[in-house]
Amino acid sequence: MRVQRGTMVRAIMIVLGALLAIGLTGVANAGPDRMHGVVRGVVVIGPSCPGPAQRGATDCAARPIQTTVSVFAANARSADGAPVATVATDRDGRFQITLAPGVYRLVPAAAGGIVTAKPRNVTVTAGSTAEVRLFVDTGMR
Repeated sequence: MRVQRGTMVRAIMIVLGALLAIGLTGVANAGPDRMHGVVRGVVVIGPSCPGPAQRGATDCAARPIQTTVSVFAANARSADGAPVATVATDRDGRFQITLAPGVYRLVPAAAGGIVTAKPRNVTVTAGSTAEVRLFVDTGMR
């Protein structure tokens, strides 16, 4: 059976593209190594009830949210430019991303209105993991 040259080239390109995508996904979720570090964290939103919190009440505490976190170079003038990377949180608000050593500003996505995302700087060191907790303020008081 004869396979046309164009068909074979397309098949090879598809396979190479799939392997590259799998490889990049593995780097994004891999642990720290000698050349990279990991940022692991959780994004929470709160307060979730208006008015003063009652002593011992836990139903109004900050809770994890599923969102995205944009990663910017911390030395950039603002977070208005293109992010270095973006990572999605799971439904428990957890995320993990592998980055080159440096200082980064993490900005969780927040829905409009009075909801405000609180950016946070983190230093990434090769071979180590930085733990962070990011907060989205609902504006309820």
